[in-house]
Amino acid sequence: MCKIEFPENINTISVNLMQKIIAKTDFHIEYSPIVSIDSGEVYAYESSGRFEYSGENLSRDDSLEICYGDIDVFFELDLVLKKEQFSKRPKDKKLFISYDLDALVNEEKKNRALRSFIKEENFTINLSNNNNKNVELKKLVRLFNSKNSFTVENVFEKSSMISMYYLNECEYIILDKDVLNELKRNKPFFNIIEGIRAFSYDKNRKIICKGVDCLSEFELAKSINADFIQGSYALRVKV
Repeated sequence: MCKIEFPENINTISVNLMQKIIAKTDFHIEYSPIVSIDSGEVYAYESSGRFEYSGENLSRDDSLEICYGDIDVFFELDLVLKKEQFSKRPKDKKLFISYDLDALVNEEKKNRALRSFIKEENFTINLSNNNNKNVELKKLVRLFNSKNSFTVENVFEKSSMISMYYLNECEYIILDKDVLNELKRNKPFFNIIEGIRAFSYDKNRKIICKGVDCLSEFELAKSINADFIQGSYALRVKV
């Protein structure tokens, strides 16, 4: 169980709101394996948090979205989550964690976020959301990337992190379930993915297919020459 403590300067209404959702409950850290298509071996784990409220599980995204109206609560909650994710991580494997740039609204928060990562090793940051104009993205990426790599995710969503800058700086490109579903129903879409794959090959980037839950989706990931898969089918890969 992770105890959540809020700073004194956080709005009381927001604290009460969050207490109704997560007080006196556990939140559980999950580690989903990322598996090499070529070898079938676990390459890394992606960590996510699950909260429980009224007998139902809430994902990290659902839980954080509830408190997104108060960025202070959002920021503090995510820092607690990161501490747990690092402390319980599987040994000797790379760790993928998500980070929301929208929470970094000032220098104090940027510095605290960076300090929370400074002592950790062998991890990759999935940068998500790119709506915060106060964040100097290039500077932040350089700081994150001084010791560790980062990942471009949500490639075709409205708040996509994709840009020429990110593509040239990232180490991994994640293609999620929506991309797999689009490939199933829209054959010309393969042309776009083949272009991304050619780019990643030339730039020595790795592609991860996320949400691979059955054999047909595994075959789809192989057909676009992805390097890794993640999903319920991952540990069933046989070479």
